[in-house]
Amino acid sequence: AALTSFNVTGSQFRANAANGDADDNFLFEAMGTASMATSVTGSHFASTEGDHFQAAASVSGTLTVNLVNNTLVGGHSTPLGQGITINAATGVPGWNGRIDYDINGNNITGAASNGVSVVLGTSSAVAVFDGFVRNNIIGTSGVALSCSTQANGVYIDARGNGTHNSAVTGNTIRQCFDRGLLAEAGDGDSALNLTVTGNLIDQQVGAAAREAFQTNFGITSTNVFGNVDSNV
Repeated sequence: AALTSFNVTGSQFRANAANGDADDNFLFEAMGTASMATSVTGSHFASTEGDHFQAAASVSGTLTVNLVNNTLVGGHSTPLGQGITINAATGVPGWNGRIDYDINGNNITGAASNGVSVVLGTSSAVAVFDGFVRNNIIGTSGVALSCSTQANGVYIDARGNGTHNSAVTGNTIRQCFDRGLLAEAGDGDSALNLTVTGNLIDQQVGAAAREAFQTNFGITSTNVFGNVDSNV
């Protein structure tokens, strides 16, 4: 039978080997026309080379993703990610499904890349991301680069021609290498509807640390669809 729903509670994912072949602690992917859901609550993630958690969709796949009250820490000797990633496939004509997500109440430290990445990809016009990044603690007060050693606390992406609706609320983001929150819309004619309220972003560190919050609308004059970005 096809897997349509997968729920995880009170589990541990850790000690991913440093052998060059290691990747994510948890990968959940909806391909083709699959419609799938996953819920991960009260679990502990540590020491992985790739993402602690990744949910991905391609072609027309649809996903519902709930990550609630989990703890995610670093510790891998050759880390590439060590964060949370929700993404859709890139390329033309573009992914045309839907992803609903709720990243809520998690504690994230020791990421190499973004603590949280929600990436629409080069989507088609009918593609939709809709969700929340809320009440998370990313980084530790007074601990340098505990948010991310190479990137941002939260990255919200609306690329391609689809629509991304996201509410980033009530998060505490500290000690990031780069920005606390980076939001981008480009590589197409996408719409990003972004609500940002009640967040605490501080203690940015290092020579590379930049804005607490930055948005970029329009990235390139010739995107993958062959036209000038006209994002809103």
